[in-house]
Amino acid sequence: MERAEMKRLMIVETRDPIATPDAAWGTGLLIEARQAGTACTLMLAENGTLGARAGASPSWLVAAADAGIEILADAFALAERGIPAEQIATGIRSAPLALIVDRLAAGDPVLWR
Repeated sequence: MERAEMKRLMIVETRDPIATPDAAWGTGLLIEARQAGTACTLMLAENGTLGARAGASPSWLVAAADAGIEILADAFALAERGIPAEQIATGIRSAPLALIVDRLAAGDPVLWR
């Protein structure tokens, strides 16, 4: 039987990575999926965007970038928390939250945490 190819996997992390120790769980899953050849995206939303600040990025976020995972931060949540584009860590880019809808419409699996 032929193995079905997984589309792009996206995990949306909404919890503050500094205050919530298990915020790294999704990144571990994405790293494993990436190592298996799946295209992966981590979208930081709501308080998850607090980890996108340069100098504040937790080690698991750096590991995700090193593994080739696309890391996005919701532009609205960044603005709402007073994080300007020039203060976003290297390897993370701002994107509209509507991108999640686009991924769902394309049939990609999305996990919201």
